[in-house]
Amino acid sequence: MARKRLFLPDTPSPWTLESLHSLDDADTLHHLLTVQRLKLTDTLTCVDAQNQQVFHAEIEAIHKKSIVLKNVEAVDTPNTTPTLQVTLYASLLKEQAWDVLLQKACELGVYAIQPILSEFTVIKGGHGSNKQERWQRIVKDAALQCESLYIPHVYAPLAFQDALEQTPSTSFALVERHDESIQPLSHAVQGMNPHSQAGLWIGAEGGWSPAEKEALAVHPQVMPCHLGNRILRAETASLAGLTLLLHGGIHESD
Repeated sequence: MARKRLFLPDTPSPWTLESLHSLDDADTLHHLLTVQRLKLTDTLTCVDAQNQQVFHAEIEAIHKKSIVLKNVEAVDTPNTTPTLQVTLYASLLKEQAWDVLLQKACELGVYAIQPILSEFTVIKGGHGSNKQERWQRIVKDAALQCESLYIPHVYAPLAFQDALEQTPSTSFALVERHDESIQPLSHAVQGMNPHSQAGLWIGAEGGWSPAEKEALAVHPQVMPCHLGNRILRAETASLAGLTLLLHGGIHESD
């Protein structure tokens, strides 16, 4: 029988066999009872994302405001979280494309996502805290689906220049047109330390403005790169770039 899978709510201290005897967090209960339609005959896989720990448990009782667990045991589970921590600096897209980008980036193993407002970004307003909460739910659901032990964080949108000031020391910016001075991303990532941090910059559907291209080109921590001669949609370029960074042979899981 397949186990129901959930992320345990964050706590000040790690979950233990002794502390994991009931669940009363409202969001967790909603997910189990309303979304997954939990029954007494079901079993659970409980993931402590903060500490990369997995527990199996059985259901002893289901109450309106809590679920009582029994036979809780810690489980040794391979950690599939990439050791290379990639933050995706992605220009905001229209909602449907953005949702796909969030979901698939999480499945590929992105560490964090920083939405940016670039000059050609079509969506400029309406991205308050409610939107950020919705984005975080999308990546949480994606992390559950792909059995990740980690939930990427989706930050509040930043203006291009503000985001550029915080980019990691090793960052790559994908450009839609290239000349002989710009190398393919597949070449640029060779020899990277797999136990490090990196940034991947993606422009809007209209690409980068001339001023943004110049800012990326002269930034000491950013290397402009390309994915070939084909013109890709922003969400496609994001996922292709992440695939090269995270699964292109430079990274090994713990």
